[in-house]
Amino acid sequence: MKRNILVVDDEKTFQFSAQIALRRAGYRTEAAGDGEEALGKILDSDARDDPFDLLVLDIRMPRMSGVELIDELIRRGKFIPTIVISSFLDRGLIRELESKGCSTILEKPFPPQELVGTIEDTLSKLATSTAQED
Repeated sequence: MKRNILVVDDEKTFQFSAQIALRRAGYRTEAAGDGEEALGKILDSDARDDPFDLLVLDIRMPRMSGVELIDELIRRGKFIPTIVISSFLDRGLIRELESKGCSTILEKPFPPQELVGTIEDTLSKLATSTAQED
């Protein structure tokens, strides 16, 4: 079964290139331009019983930032593995993100294949940890 990934970024060119690379790697993808749109897609996918397996999430976006989306998901009791992407990272933000469960952070710019490799590593680690818990 193909994994379902939501790419959340206000840069349309990044959305487009990320989705192409992920689809070529065999993933299903959707995109959202900000946290508010992403939250709607997450809730819709859950209602269809087809949840997202992973988020690729920018931090700085209009309407609802990536951190605000993470906070809202936590408030709702939803855990979705998240790869944070941003051009604007500092140590304080990285610590804050890690405290919220985001252990994988990529600094823009990066080649699409690095994103694909990071997603594969993240999903593999999650599958291993889930198998060990069973």
